[in-house]
Amino acid sequence: MTTLEIKDLSKAFGGLQAVHHFSCTAVSGQIHALIGPNGAGKSTIFNLICGVIKPDSGQVLLDGEDLVGLPPHKITARGIARTFQNVRLFKNMSVRDNIVVALHATRNQGIIPAIASAGRDSSSMRELHNKADAVLEIVGLPHRAEALAKNLPYGEQKRVELARALGCPAKALLLDEPTTGMNPTESVEMMQTIHAVKDRGIAILLVEHNMRVVMDISDVVTVMSFGEVICAGTPQHVCQDEKVIEAYLGEKR
Repeated sequence: MTTLEIKDLSKAFGGLQAVHHFSCTAVSGQIHALIGPNGAGKSTIFNLICGVIKPDSGQVLLDGEDLVGLPPHKITARGIARTFQNVRLFKNMSVRDNIVVALHATRNQGIIPAIASAGRDSSSMRELHNKADAVLEIVGLPHRAEALAKNLPYGEQKRVELARALGCPAKALLLDEPTTGMNPTESVEMMQTIHAVKDRGIAILLVEHNMRVVMDISDVVTVMSFGEVICAGTPQHVCQDEKVIEAYLGEKR
């Protein structure tokens, strides 16, 4: 069983304490939501986990190995994948080739060799195509493999980005606002996709502002405010907590 454990993580930018002694744990087959008002420190947590920035103190443990200090590509190789709030696809490439680039970049530790190799016909490339098609099955888009990414509806583009993250050897997946900008139908499809990923035994840490999505799919919720954890527990417990209601959901009337 995979365990992603964040222990006592802290980060300050000058005089601003962005994250203060933050801890949480996500395990295989579980969706752990991280919520809080804008500026609470959620994106900073993701950047600390992925090695984009280095914490002042604390640990990021994946199956007991501390990843703090490793560069982002080595953290990815260890098994932590991430999506972003904004779609970052290669719009003029096919859906399959978008995923092939991610697979190839993981092997080569660089994006330029991956793009240069994306169109080559070889046994290695056929293997990557097969892996890409397998990932597209997981996100429910095998029929879109040959389509240009720019021609897909927004909701499907977000699912392609999720597929691209899964192209890495993901043990833990960080999802940054996966349903932002989606209509209700697209949101439901994305929730179904996230459930399918969870069922494959991947630990999921989710940042999401849509409280309906959080309540519907999360097993555990951690609430942040001003860089600190103010509540953690089941969705039902969290939505009834007075501190959460005050800081995030709004005061009772």
